[in-house]
Amino acid sequence: MSAATTIPATHSVLGLLSGVGTATEIGRGNGVAGPAWKRTTEALRDLGQLTDDWDGQGAEAPRPATTEGARALAAILETKHDVPPDRVMPGVTGTVILEWQREGWYVEIEVTDRQRADVMTTSPAGASTHGTLQWNALSYDADKPRW
Repeated sequence: MSAATTIPATHSVLGLLSGVGTATEIGRGNGVAGPAWKRTTEALRDLGQLTDDWDGQGAEAPRPATTEGARALAAILETKHDVPPDRVMPGVTGTVILEWQREGWYVEIEVTDRQRADVMTTSPAGASTHGTLQWNALSYDADKPRW
């Protein structure tokens, strides 16, 4: 994946983690993903409450566009029965970061706007890729996702 690559919203995080398994194998089928997605949704909601200098070192609070974009992306991934992120955290420049770690794979999606994110993956062998993820969130209601 090069810097100019755009990944369609239907491309799953599991696809980026190629060969790791299916959402059912990793969590969806055993009841883990439901509560994990709820925790993700709550964490994203809480990020919207942060103010500038949340880290005591001058970090920008996540911008409304990035928290809305992260919520939209999370809703898309959940609807696609994808694996919830292992971590949700604020970036220091007003972004929102979603992070997955599975069987040696690392995936980081840094949401930079309502419909755009930077993506980095690292394989178990240490090979890294970088790209851009864009999705259409026009039908997304921040309070009531409908798909």
